[in-house]
Amino acid sequence: MLTENRHKKLTSITVSQCLTSVVLLASILVLISGCQGGGDIKNKSPSSSTEVNGTRGYIDERNKPIVPYTGAERSGAEVYALYCATCHDRTTQGAPLPDDDIEWLRRLKKGNEVLVKNVLNGYKELMPVKGGCRNCSEKEVRAAVDYIFMRSGIKNTE
Repeated sequence: MLTENRHKKLTSITVSQCLTSVVLLASILVLISGCQGGGDIKNKSPSSSTEVNGTRGYIDERNKPIVPYTGAERSGAEVYALYCATCHDRTTQGAPLPDDDIEWLRRLKKGNEVLVKNVLNGYKELMPVKGGCRNCSEKEVRAAVDYIFMRSGIKNTE
């Protein structure tokens, strides 16, 4: 009887230890897979401590010449899908998601023109100039802002 109880205790400890190991390993894998590029920190672009990871690639783009866009005017949905979604469709970037009506209402309280100005000019190194679409027209940027409000369900009356 004593041996059987000792065996059960050892088995339960082993199962518990295995589960802990699996959870720890899964956590490490999630952290590793979330790293962007990894590698040697000396080869990374310099960045501000306030910069969000999702905008780091934009640093490299800022110093390149702007390639003019000569196609048909892009809709708000197209601009959003090509540029805005990089940060706004991920919860890891800190940017409000399209369906986060509370955050969008908070921004809209400052006024639609303030919001559009922040997108056009960039905002605190968190929002790149023109949301990263450097060859977007002001009309296309406004259409993207309107598209985000439409997706959030908020009526932008301005």
